[in-house]
Amino acid sequence: MYVPETMDLGEGVRDTLISSGKLDILSNTDLRYELAEWDSVLDELLDDQINNRILVMNILLPYLARSGVPMSGPLSLTPGQQFWSIPTRSLSISSETMTKICSDPEFITIIEMRYGFMIHTAFEFDRVISAIERMLVRIQESLTE
Repeated sequence: MYVPETMDLGEGVRDTLISSGKLDILSNTDLRYELAEWDSVLDELLDDQINNRILVMNILLPYLARSGVPMSGPLSLTPGQQFWSIPTRSLSISSETMTKICSDPEFITIIEMRYGFMIHTAFEFDRVISAIERMLVRIQESLTE
């Protein structure tokens, strides 16, 4: 709930082709179009990512901290390394706190917003996946020509 979705799709080769003006080396015009439109496909997803991060960092986490909800837990040193943990406070000793916030209309609204943002982001990921699938079909077509 309090970890916003993120993504980072590298675009180095595509950006180099476009900025060099040599995108036309690809004979498949549909593939050229798909590659040129890639940024517009990502724009909505990246907007969702920013909105999710703002909601989590500026609204949800401060609310949980003010309410005394334990927030410690596993952390990662760097990608690919073993997780280590900082000491955690148990939610079981905070059941009264959890009962209180789960009946708070402000918390319920925050969670409804977070859920809505997550669902919308999932739809945007579907659009990105569809665009990638279309590009893969175009690449396959180019290889068989």
